[in-house]
Amino acid sequence: MELVVGDLEAIRRTRILNEQYSSVAPQDKPLNTQINSRIIKGHRLSVNYCQFLNEDRFILSCSDDKTTKLWSTTTSKCIETFQHEKSKAIRKAHVNPNNCEFVNCGDDKRILYWDMEHKQMIWSGEHKGIVMDCRVSHNGKLLASCSDLDNQIKIWDRRAPKAFNNLQDFHKKTSTCLRFTQEDDKIVSTSFDGTTSIFDLRTNRAIITLTGHKNIVSCCALTLNDHFLVTGGWDKILNIWDIAIGKYRTAGPISLQGHEGSISCCVFGLEGKWLVTGGYDNLIILWDLTEYREQYRLTEHINWIHGVDIAKSQRSILSCSRDRTIRVWDIDNISSISALLPGNDFIPRVLQCERCNKTFIPLNDYQNTMLLLCTYCKLDSCLNKYSL
Repeated sequence: MELVVGDLEAIRRTRILNEQYSSVAPQDKPLNTQINSRIIKGHRLSVNYCQFLNEDRFILSCSDDKTTKLWSTTTSKCIETFQHEKSKAIRKAHVNPNNCEFVNCGDDKRILYWDMEHKQMIWSGEHKGIVMDCRVSHNGKLLASCSDLDNQIKIWDRRAPKAFNNLQDFHKKTSTCLRFTQEDDKIVSTSFDGTTSIFDLRTNRAIITLTGHKNIVSCCALTLNDHFLVTGGWDKILNIWDIAIGKYRTAGPISLQGHEGSISCCVFGLEGKWLVTGGYDNLIILWDLTEYREQYRLTEHINWIHGVDIAKSQRSILSCSRDRTIRVWDIDNISSISALLPGNDFIPRVLQCERCNKTFIPLNDYQNTMLLLCTYCKLDSCLNKYSL
C-alpha cells in the first residue's frame, strides 16, 4: 500500500490509539462518551499546566519548550507568548485573580512574576533547586513556591522579589503541589514523602498532616468552601478528606480508584458535587461525588495528562498533556450524553481530523482505520495519490 506524504504522523498517532483500545478486553472497557473536544496546538514540547482566566475567555498554558502562552478560548489562537532568555522548562504557571498578572516557575530554579498587559517580567525570585509549583493567593497579595532540593516552601509578597517567610522542615522530602485556602491564611502542600500537610501562616506551624497515601502525593484541590480536600498520588488513589469537620480522624478519607496510572492533577467542580482528575494513564476521569463513583472517561489524549481545569461557567473542561496539546471539552450537555456501557465492541467518538482540524464522527470501521482523517480529507488524499 502506498502512503500519501504527510500522513505518517497521523498514522502513528492513530495506531497508538488503536493499540490502547485493542489491548483492553471488551468486558474491561471503561465508560466512554461522545464528548466533543477542541484541540489547541502551538507548544513544541510537553504542556505542563493550563488554566482558564478572565471569565473563561482566555487560557494560560506553560510548557517544556520554555514558554508560557496566552490563548483565545473562542478562536484557539495564541495571543501572546511569554519567554525569558534564561528560562528552561516551565513546570507551572498561575494567574493572579486580577487577570493582569501571572507567576511561572520551572527548571531554571526561579519564579518569574509577569505583567500580562505590558508583556514584561516584573521581578524574579530564586530557589536552590528546581521549582515544582507556584501559586497566587485568592486576594492576589501573596505567592507561594516550593523546590526539589531545599524542601522549602517560600511565601512572597507579590510587590517585592524577597521571600518574607521560608517554611522549612515542612516535609521530609520535596513538595509537589501548593494550594491556598480561601481566606489565604493557610497553605496545603503535598509531598514526595507521601504526606499532605496544612500549614497555618499566622502561627507558622503545621496544623494537619494527612498520611493516607502509599506513595508520592502529586496533587491536591480544595472545594470552594474549604470543606473538602482531595489528594491524588502515584498509588493511583484519590483520597477525599473532610477537613472542616474532621471525620477522617475516625473514619479515614473516602478513597476512589479508577485510574490505571499515577494521578497527576485534580480539580473540584464549583459546588463540589463532581471532580475531574487526570493521570499518567492518558485518562481524564469525571467523578460523581454525590455517589462517589466514576461517571465518564475522556480518552482523546495520547500521552500523560499534566493539568486539568474547569471553566467558571462549568460548561467546559480544560486539559493539557505531554502529547503537546491542550484540549477544551464541551460538557454543557453532559447529563444528556449517553455513556456506552462496557462490553460494546465499537466506541463511537467525536474526533478531530489531523489535516483540516474539523471534528467528525468516525464510521463503524474506525478500529480498522489507519488514518485519523475525516471523509473529505481521505477522499482528497486518494485523489492526490492517483493524480500523481
